Amino acid sequence: MVKIYKELATTHITAKVEHYARLYKLKYTDVRIGSAKTRWGSCSSKNRLIFSWRLIMADELCVDYVVLHELAHTLEHNHSHQFWTKLGRMMPNYPEARRQLRIFGRQLQAEDW
Repeated sequence: MVKIYKELATTHITAKVEHYARLYKLKYTDVRIGSAKTRWGSCSSKNRLIFSWRLIMADELCVDYVVLHELAHTLEHNHSHQFWTKLGRMMPNYPEARRQLRIFGRQLQAEDW
């Protein structure tokens, strides 16, 4: 089951990264799918994006939020006011997506994923 989720995540999340990076003219070096349980995604100082395969189980709003959040880190490698402003320009409804992602994360933890 995990192998299938990882394959789906690789295809789906990579396609979303490519789409949004092209749309907003953002540069990243690589996309990888990992197995993190406590982090949905990360962006390295070299703009390498890593996403947890568990993200594929979330709804599209949450997936879009995490992808855009990590892509926003290619512009601002922090959570400053500027970061949130840039993310808000790309996804004005990010606060709702963030709220839904928190709820979904608690559900996954309760089910021991």
